[in-house]
Formats: sequence, C-alpha cells, structure tokens
Amino acid sequence: MADEMGRRLGQPMVVENRAGASGIVGASYVAKAPADGYTVMFTTTLPIMTNQFVYAKLPYDPRKDFALISQVATGHLVMAVHPSVQAKSVKDFVAWAQHNKGKVNYGSWGVGSAAHLMGAFLSNSRNMDMSHIAYKGEAPMLQDLIGGQVQMAIGSYMSIKPYLESGKLRALAVTGDKRIDGISDVPTFQQAGLTEPEFRPVGWLVLVRPRPRRRRCSPDSRRKPSRQPIPRPSRHACRSPGWKHGHHVGPLPRRLPDGHAGARARREDFRRTGRVTRQARLSGH
Repeated sequence: MADEMGRRLGQPMVVENRAGASGIVGASYVAKAPADGYTVMFTTTLPIMTNQFVYAKLPYDPRKDFALISQVATGHLVMAVHPSVQAKSVKDFVAWAQHNKGKVNYGSWGVGSAAHLMGAFLSNSRNMDMSHIAYKGEAPMLQDLIGGQVQMAIGSYMSIKPYLESGKLRALAVTGDKRIDGISDVPTFQQAGLTEPEFRPVGWLVLVRPRPRRRRCSPDSRRKPSRQPIPRPSRHACRSPGWKHGHHVGPLPRRLPDGHAGARARREDFRRTGRVTRQARLSGH
C-alpha cells in the first residue's frame, strides 16, 4: 500500500513498524509527531477506539489526538476451533463448552482486541466460563490453536484460511452480514443463531494523522507542511494489483462508507465496543 501511495503522491513513503502494547507504542509516537502531514498511521481500531475502554490511562487521547484521513478497508473475522473439538457448528460448540465449563481456553491476538471482546461476550452471554489467553499477534495465537493449547480462537480470514484448507483448523462462523466467498459453506454468526450485534463487527483499517495543534509544530522545523491529498491515493492503493496480490489468500476487503454513513458506522462501533468492554470487565487495566 505504501509503495502504491508513494507512486501516486510522487514521493516515497517510509514504513516504520512500531508494534507493541496493543498498538499503544505506535499510536503514542504518531500522536506526538508534528502535525505537518508527513506522519500518518495505518492501523486497526484497537489503539484508536478499544484501548480507551480497556486501559485506565493512555499516553495519548484517542478522541483528541488523531484526525481521520480515510477508512481504507474492512475484513471478516472467523471463529475457528481445533479439530479435536467435537463441534461442527457454533451451537455445537456452545453446548460442548457448557458441558466442559471452566475447562475451555480461547485465544486472541491481544487484550481488548476484537477477538478478545467477542470471545468474552460469547462466554459471558452463554454461561460458558471460558478462559482467555492473550497473545502478541495472530501468528503465535494460531500456532497454539493448531497445537491444541487453546481450543478456539477468532482471527482474520486471511490469516486463518491456509489452516482451514489444510484441515488443521475448522471454521464455525464468520462476522459480517454475508458469507465469505472462499468459505461459503461457513455461516455468519447471525445465520448460526447468534443474532446479537456483538457478533456482527468486521475489522476495519484506517489512516489517521496527528490532529493539528500549535504545540506540535516546532518553530525551528525546516519541513514545510505537506498538502498532499492522502485520502484518494489511499483508496486507489487498496484497489491496485499490488494490494490484491499481497492479499491473495483472501477476498479484497471492502471499503467502508464515507460521509454520514461512515460516521454512523463509527458511532455504532464505538458504542458496541464500550458496551462489550464493560460487560467483559476489561476496564481499568
């Protein structure tokens, strides 16, 4: 994406991977960067939405320190289980976990992640008493799921698909309003009988920038503020052959609506995230 955007902007884009602490490391860096248009963050909702409900104190203010540039894409999440789990559907899994109450583990790629929130809501609302295991990313989570250290996990379709094809994992349901073309035999959560809005979210990727504030612009800075139009190049980039090739293991994510529809979607996600976080008793970490 950075390569394609750089070509359209007429200047290179340097990618700095600042991972860690549920996205707090990277978000803090961007929040404190000069608001001159040269620093942007490509991120999920975790550091800019969920973390404020999970952590009692953050080194940045998600509502005040960032300005949205563009909602780039969305992606489905998949609920998958280890083949040893005697469940071929979500209904079967709920019954199995209730029968093994207190003995079932589920994994996520981090505290406060969409996978964590959905798993916690499923456990609490169905009286399953599952234990949450947080990992530092999807890769170690999926390795432990394949190894049987955890019985269930919710992850991105693009990460899980190879293991579904090899038979190392079994998919039970997907988020969103429609099934995924690549695994069309797997129902949505709604089709599987879990109709609450907490099971409908899809992950979304956004570009944000530091919100302009005078204190961020150093008086001796020699860089002139960038006036490059970022939103349009970012949208063209996610439609480019390069993006499609890099995401060949899954369907091209859909772009979220802009304008009033996009704002409404963000408000709904904000309310749902806050509600689920409180129900899962994650606040105050």
